[in-house]
Amino acid sequence: SVERVTVQVVGTHTRIDVMWQDGTVLRGAEAAALLPVRHLGEHDFWPEEYVLERVEGGDHTAPNRRVGLVRKVDAVERVADVEWLQTDAQGRIRANGGEMEVVSVYELMEHIDYSYRLGDVVLRLFPPEEEAPKEGPE
Repeated sequence: SVERVTVQVVGTHTRIDVMWQDGTVLRGAEAAALLPVRHLGEHDFWPEEYVLERVEGGDHTAPNRRVGLVRKVDAVERVADVEWLQTDAQGRIRANGGEMEVVSVYELMEHIDYSYRLGDVVLRLFPPEEEAPKEGPE
């Protein structure tokens, strides 16, 4: 026979880890003491976000446009540390380890193909001819 005990939860505490725009991580912060970002502007970037170099005239299809990965952001000075990535002739990312540069956030725009933002739901879809990777022992 299983003994059952009735209890009442009278309180909970949630602690979270936060990565700030400058790349620093705060571990174990009280979740109730923080407010979520609800409205991001087109010049608000975060670490690990893919960006494109903005070009004159706003031509989003301009060839040889540099692709970068934001490493950290100084929201007060409105600059970002960007690692410029190596791409092929079609603009697909081929390698990390490019040059680092401090860039004004006004010279950047979100990447057209990798434009997920905080709070977005991202799904990985497989083409019909490709099989999803197997999980667990075979």
